[in-house]
Amino acid sequence: MRVEELLQAPTLSEHFPLNFKNGFRVSTLGFWCLSCKKPIPLASVHGHVSRMLESVADVTAAASCPCGHVNQYRLRLHDDATCSYPKDGSWVREQVGSHSQVSLFGRIKIVLLCLSIRWKCYRLTRALKTVQRDFRAKHGLH
Repeated sequence: MRVEELLQAPTLSEHFPLNFKNGFRVSTLGFWCLSCKKPIPLASVHGHVSRMLESVADVTAAASCPCGHVNQYRLRLHDDATCSYPKDGSWVREQVGSHSQVSLFGRIKIVLLCLSIRWKCYRLTRALKTVQRDFRAKHGLH
C-alpha cells in the first residue's frame, strides 16, 4: 500500500486495545520517527490492522512527523506476545514489551532505593534530634 493511501486511512488508535482469542491484549503501540527518533502519538499514525489468522494482527501504517519525515511501518503482532517486522529482506521476531518489563524492574529498584534512603534519613533525623535534646539538657539551653 502506498504512503499517501495510508495517511488518508483512519488513525490506528481506533484499533486499540487489540484483543486476541487466547486472552493476550495489546493496549497500544509506540511509534518513533525513523529520522529524528522522536515519539509519534498513536492518534497521529494512520493505517490498517488486518487479520488473516486469529493469532496474528498485521499492522500497516504511516505517519508524518513534525520534523517533515514521512514514516512507513509494517509489523505483525502475535498472540504469543511477540512482534515481527521486516528487516534486510526477512522478518525478524522479538518479544513484545520486553523493554517495559526491564523498565518496570528498574522502576521497582528505584522505588526500593528511595524508600531505603527515606528510612535512613528518618533514622538520622531521629538520632540528631536526640543528640540535640541531650546537648541542650546538658548545657541548660532549654
